[in-house]
Amino acid sequence: MKIVTFGQRTHEWLQWRKEGVTASEAAIIMDDSPYMTPWRLWAEKVGLAEPDDLSKNPFVQYGIEHEDVARQAFEELHPGEVALPLCAESSEESVLRASFDGVISRKRPVELKCPASKTFGDVIQYGTESAPYKLYWHQVQHQMYVSGADEGFLVFYHESRDLKVFRIVRDDLYLARLVKKAKEFRDRVLKGNPPEKIPERDILIPTGNCAEKWVEASETVKVYDAEIKSLQKKIDEHKAARKDAEDTLKGLLGEYHTGEYNGVRVNRYFREGKVNYNEFLRDKHPDADLSSLSQYKEQAKEVYRITVTDNALPKWSRDESAIDEVEEIKDTYEQSLFW
Repeated sequence: MKIVTFGQRTHEWLQWRKEGVTASEAAIIMDDSPYMTPWRLWAEKVGLAEPDDLSKNPFVQYGIEHEDVARQAFEELHPGEVALPLCAESSEESVLRASFDGVISRKRPVELKCPASKTFGDVIQYGTESAPYKLYWHQVQHQMYVSGADEGFLVFYHESRDLKVFRIVRDDLYLARLVKKAKEFRDRVLKGNPPEKIPERDILIPTGNCAEKWVEASETVKVYDAEIKSLQKKIDEHKAARKDAEDTLKGLLGEYHTGEYNGVRVNRYFREGKVNYNEFLRDKHPDADLSSLSQYKEQAKEVYRITVTDNALPKWSRDESAIDEVEEIKDTYEQSLFW
């Protein structure tokens, strides 16, 4: 591997990462990440999308704060080893780049994770079948390709529950596919050729005729949304005034269960509470697998939620041409209404 001297989280380091495919991006380009799609990663690489700011995320902060402690705990388990953090790119395919939490003898990478208690518990319970292990397995394989190692270590640390260390063996068949995908992805970035979007996970940003129809319908939604909010304010005020009067009537009813006078009837009755089936099963059938209740759920229904955001495009978008397009369509639409 070719070691680079950029300090982690510096501007130069960020630019270096942006120009290649990093270990943390391996699962994404292999389409096996629950957090990001290849299209979104591509959009960030070419400057059409703003990366999420994770600096204030408490889990990210916790991981950064405890990384040195986790590294020392790993070293204590492996006397004589020093897990040296460094940045490097592959000597064979420089597009593959890695910021190692640590590299020990025989160029073996050590990837350190400091997850929340629940995630750590999942790792302890399910081991190599846990979602975190499967996700970060890609990262360690990528790091082994960069360093040239035959094995690597995935380490989960929790300050109150010690370490869980996985030894991962190099998978050359997987790495051949990873290298191919990484080079194809980098080529798409250089040529501005986006990967196909995944409809279930990526966002639709309309263009052309679809954009024109979207603007017309969305402007109508915004007009009526504002009107509904105005009416709703009045409704809420009326409901509050009615509630005050209702409370007076309830007090006047006294010990009676029914009262009627001046065109208003008041009834008092008791409604049975709902059964908490989870609590019932825990008390009466403590060995029951509550996760199996999902098979008794009714079939899911397709639901749409339409929200007025007042943003021309999603907040993370940096696509100036798309912003210009939507503003131009809006101007044309508003002029057609005026004339």
